Amino acid sequence: MRRLVARGRQADEVGVPVRDHAAGSPLPAGSPGAQPATGPRPVTRRRRTVPRAAKVAVPALAVVAAAGLALAVLPGHGGQAASPAGGTGVARTLSSGTFGIYPGQQSRGVFGTISRIASYGGTTVTTGSQISDGVVRQQFLYSTDGGASWHRAPVRLADGGQPPLGAVATRVAGGPQGWVAISTAGTPGIWTSTDGRSWTQVGTHGIVPQQPGDQVWVLTATANGFLAAGQAKAAGGAAQAVIWTSPDGVTWQRSTLAGAASISWAAAAGGSTVISGQLGDGAWRTWASRDGGSTWTPVTVPAGPGAGPGISGVAADGSGLIAVRPGPADDALVYFSPNGLNWQYAATIGAAGGLRPAAVRGSADGFVVTGSNAAGDYLAYASTGAGTSWRPTGSLGGPASYASAPSAIAGPDGTVIAAGSSAASHVSQQGILLRASTSGTVQPVSLADIPGAVLPEVSVRSLAVAGGQQVAVGSADGYPAIWQQTSGRWRLVSTLAEVSAEPGLGALTSVTHESAGWLAVGVPGPVAFTSANGRSWQPDPAIARDLSSVAGNVVGVAAAAGPLGYVIVGKVVAPGGGCVADVWTSKDLTSWIHAGDVNDDDGSSQVLAVAAGPQRFVSAGSSEDKPAVWTTADGVSWKTTSLPLPAGATSGVLQQVAMQGSRVVALGQQVTGGVTTPLAELSVNGGASWTPVPFGAPGADTSFTALTADSAGFTAAAQYGAAGKQGVTVWTSPDGTTWATSAAGRLPGSGTSEITTLAGAAGGTVTAVGSAASQDSPQPLVRTFADR
Repeated sequence: MRRLVARGRQADEVGVPVRDHAAGSPLPAGSPGAQPATGPRPVTRRRRTVPRAAKVAVPALAVVAAAGLALAVLPGHGGQAASPAGGTGVARTLSSGTFGIYPGQQSRGVFGTISRIASYGGTTVTTGSQISDGVVRQQFLYSTDGGASWHRAPVRLADGGQPPLGAVATRVAGGPQGWVAISTAGTPGIWTSTDGRSWTQVGTHGIVPQQPGDQVWVLTATANGFLAAGQAKAAGGAAQAVIWTSPDGVTWQRSTLAGAASISWAAAAGGSTVISGQLGDGAWRTWASRDGGSTWTPVTVPAGPGAGPGISGVAADGSGLIAVRPGPADDALVYFSPNGLNWQYAATIGAAGGLRPAAVRGSADGFVVTGSNAAGDYLAYASTGAGTSWRPTGSLGGPASYASAPSAIAGPDGTVIAAGSSAASHVSQQGILLRASTSGTVQPVSLADIPGAVLPEVSVRSLAVAGGQQVAVGSADGYPAIWQQTSGRWRLVSTLAEVSAEPGLGALTSVTHESAGWLAVGVPGPVAFTSANGRSWQPDPAIARDLSSVAGNVVGVAAAAGPLGYVIVGKVVAPGGGCVADVWTSKDLTSWIHAGDVNDDDGSSQVLAVAAGPQRFVSAGSSEDKPAVWTTADGVSWKTTSLPLPAGATSGVLQQVAMQGSRVVALGQQVTGGVTTPLAELSVNGGASWTPVPFGAPGADTSFTALTADSAGFTAAAQYGAAGKQGVTVWTSPDGTTWATSAAGRLPGSGTSEITTLAGAAGGTVTAVGSAASQDSPQPLVRTFADR
């Protein structure tokens, strides 16, 4: 078989978040504390749009969390168009459609971080994120008792609605004017709070105004409001220190600091604000302001005895401010100022055990400096008053336990609250909270015990109906998962022993049934399971071996079955990163044939979906930037048909295909003038010839997520809208020629909604499974629509 190289991006891979120097989001290159990315990138659900070169990848194993996924029963088609209300019947709630997970595995497949910790007025707040449904959720945790107990803070829009997903606050500060948090990387956002216990996302932007090249590195609360600072680009590309001030965290004023190249640290106490950064020649300088940041005066922080020229951090407590320099003997030197103007040496930290300072924090309860000792373990030193006496906590853990150095803040009665993120693995990452004392005790806080802080990973990707029973497949806790509907409820029928052979994340992406039994396939590997009755399943290493025998790595698979037998189609990443399509066929699930060439056109090919009819199989995808279909009467020899693009379109792809007798519907996307719109094709002769049909788009970035056919016609589902706030539309058609929207697409709530799979059920109904993710949690979608 000829191997063809795709010119588009390489197929997505399962990954985990990169690390921040304070255990969170990536920092801009050159920013203080920035470290090179040393791990895979986060897994995020990518909208199924077509890039300019029309290289739409098979959706890779999207790590999708949904503690409650949804079951909705849609009306049969009956040859009628959907009415605006979705039929004359009244919607009613069914029993729960929640899909179970594997006991004791709730943190697997969940990628969480804690990036910052701050304290004010007796409330301690952390900010971070959790990836548990294919998108990123902002997450604030707070404690009002010195870290003894924690709660997840709700996040809302100003009108009380759910905010869009995706933005993550990487800096947080609290003070006399309240709290503010900002995003400094990735999707922008800004949040405010009066008390740190509930938050409002006040914008889908960061600090404004900003100019191209602006980077926000620090955020602190002042007596009059808030101050942020970092680095900008001056004329000629030189670095320029930039400062923003705000009375409320919403409205900001931008200014630059003459002669400075960047600001790395900031702190405020009483009426004084102190910033520290570098000049254009790399020398360090510290400035103080007594008017909330309107004017700045250079101040001298001593560089002795033997201190290095840099500043490791500044912080404030109830008595004044400290600045910390790296010392000459693997230690840290502390300097104190009551007003930010006059500084003097206060103490040396870590003289015996050594200390390489990494973070400096202050609160009304004192100062904390965290770093690593000579043995490499992380620990914190705490002090009250003027910082002349410091006591260490017990070990907070070694570098292998963290993505990067943790930071800590002083709590009441000599306690220290440390926060960070675990070292990311290929299957999970977790935020870390510790409550330590200078007497040596270190007590971890279980995030799983905080309601809503850990949302288990569950994703249903495919559904099949046969013999009066329904079987759904997907992933749970990052393992392949199979559920069967019993007495109106879904039951997890796969066992951990059966699915845990793969060390990484895995998911089943397709399930089908024919006379030889049930077949479920997925990635990575690929993986395959078979069953005679839909209840008892067995891994099928022979199928997985056959699918893995070709060169490259199968990253996306779909299956279909009919009178001709079973077919598995897959997207293969060949050596060097190219992509090709492959097909396997079997009559009885016992022996498989690697099918004939489906890459018979020059250029790249990808098969994304397959359907079975009474006399042939039809698969769909793209071939060299154009929508393409493949047909076969025996499952072995396939004919490729490259479909013409509509007038003005530059690329296209077919993502879904379904058959009703000799009628075949294929749905996908096309790009015209840089805009992505739906693409619909119809064949009335089993795929021999095709005709485009009109299909209106409900909104921007429409992408088809599911398509099915039954005796009454066709049902399609699509997702549309901006990232983090996608909606769902459902269409029905009696014959694939004209399509009407259904009220089933009006899913409750806000955030991100998606129907991931559809299947025809008994009585002319259609079963739809999906989820509606919000900032708080996935929302179960359980709805019944009466027959029209």
